[in-house]
Amino acid sequence: MLLEEPANGKQAMAYMTVKGWVMSELSNAQIDIAIDGQVVKTVQNRVMRTDVIKAIEGYGGSKKNPKPGYQEVLDLTSYKDGAHTITITVKHPTTNEVLETTTRTINLKKYPTTMNLEAPTPNSTVTTPNLTVKGWVMSQNKNAKIQIKIDGKEVKVVSNRVARQDVLNAVKGYGEKEINPKPGYQETISLDSYQDGKHSIQLNVLNPATNEVLETTTRNFTLKKYDTTMNLETPTASQTVKDSMVVKGWVMSENKNAQIQITIDN
Repeated sequence: MLLEEPANGKQAMAYMTVKGWVMSELSNAQIDIAIDGQVVKTVQNRVMRTDVIKAIEGYGGSKKNPKPGYQEVLDLTSYKDGAHTITITVKHPTTNEVLETTTRTINLKKYPTTMNLEAPTPNSTVTTPNLTVKGWVMSQNKNAKIQIKIDGKEVKVVSNRVARQDVLNAVKGYGEKEINPKPGYQETISLDSYQDGKHSIQLNVLNPATNEVLETTTRNFTLKKYDTTMNLETPTASQTVKDSMVVKGWVMSENKNAQIQITIDN
């Protein structure tokens, strides 16, 4: 027997063709296909292969092997991305005796996906209470969803997809316009509940059927919602006071509701 496809180490997508040939003196030999040791299909589709019959002598010839070829398409959508083994076993149909076997390893990436996060830019400073998140995703999974996380917690699943002809013109091999009619995305995230300082934003492209991450990108930004400056005029530095003191100065802030807190010894 020979397993022609997939080649060892092949990167496979959601649907994969398995094909090859078997020559056997057993005219009704059974061909089983297993994934990770579990039989998923018994070959039903035998095909004519005159090249094999001419090249391979013995093994029953064309009399017992009128259609030595086989070809099947495997649905891999329920398997997680990563390494898997494909095993082809030729068996006696009544005794289940194994006559021949061969194994290949594949690397499954069901839905090739690429993405770009255009805003916020890396290590940018955000000075408004609302954050604009925008960019584009191209994926061979037409139902892919985009998850937005800030500081590791989900804040939104993108609902606003937009047309981006520039992306469709430039990026090929990910399903094109038929699967990605609106590759762009844009959302506004409220940052009112976040403190000023450093934060991370992460976008995950998810397969909604399995919740697998198809593609991800992360970047940091600094939040400074309201530019503020202040001056403490009294008490002066190292001033000695008795039973009371005047605290005075000024504050300028872009937050019109900013409060001024006074503490003594914390």
